Amino acid sequence: MPYRIIHNERVAQGLRRIATEELEAAIAQLREEDESRRDEGIHQARKSIKKLRGIVKLLSPCLGEDGGKDDAALRDTGRALSKLRDAAALIETVEALSERYFSDPAMEQLAVVRSALRRRLEDTVRGEDCRTVSGGAVASLKLLKRRVHRWQAPDSEFLTIAQGFERTYRHGRKALKRAVAEPDVDNLHSLRKRVKEHWYHVRLLDGALRVSPEPREKALGELQELLGDHHNLAVLRDVLSRDPAAFGAKKTVPAVLDLIGRAQKELQRTAFAAAGILYAAKPGEHIRQVAAAWQAWRGEAEAAKPAGRAVAKHRTSAA
Repeated sequence: MPYRIIHNERVAQGLRRIATEELEAAIAQLREEDESRRDEGIHQARKSIKKLRGIVKLLSPCLGEDGGKDDAALRDTGRALSKLRDAAALIETVEALSERYFSDPAMEQLAVVRSALRRRLEDTVRGEDCRTVSGGAVASLKLLKRRVHRWQAPDSEFLTIAQGFERTYRHGRKALKRAVAEPDVDNLHSLRKRVKEHWYHVRLLDGALRVSPEPREKALGELQELLGDHHNLAVLRDVLSRDPAAFGAKKTVPAVLDLIGRAQKELQRTAFAAAGILYAAKPGEHIRQVAAAWQAWRGEAEAAKPAGRAVAKHRTSAA
């Protein structure tokens, strides 16, 4: 079933259903026996883990301390799998640069870097016990699957998720402000994470938000991809700068670093313009718009005003 609450599905029930489906999908991917598909399996499992963290963060005001523990467990599981995936992601980043600047004189140098990264990937796969890492991740996800059925949330429908939704949106606005004021790698990466969290939450409410004239889900998906590409380039820059000798002649690394710099500036400019539009509304205004869309979709007497009061109460208690 889709990664969204379906019409007439109770909120808590829907989120437990989605979480269970993503856990089962991740476990199945990590049990992939075909070595030629193992990298893709790990990639898909990590995507499911990120979706699961999105659900936990949406419910975090209801789950309390248990939600924090579940989020930490998912974070650690994702990190354990990252080394097996990151080496392949660097190659994909180089290939994206090749497509972007296919006529640039630095293509020859970029090919040298790609060959070196391919060798590193092969060494990583040989050096890591993929079965051990994947097995540990499967064990962790199976434990969480048992806990999902015990998640408790008030049976108040939109108010169940209003606080988590508003908080993630508000954090995104703050991250955008910091990134614009100081566009360094850390601030842009933080913005990417906040955008991705909000994107997952919008996807979970996609059935309701489709009645809105604003195509938010698609725009957020494109924005998180822009910021993800920027981050991948930053990782590639760091790898090349730390060990330039591993990537060929002296002229190779400077030429590729120049390409990276140009691409990052273009991505940053486009991302900031898109984020400025997506985060233009103040948090209170945005959550009222979402509550109104939810009410129109569900046809229930859940007005934006109660949602606004719940968010205001949450903000006061958090302060």
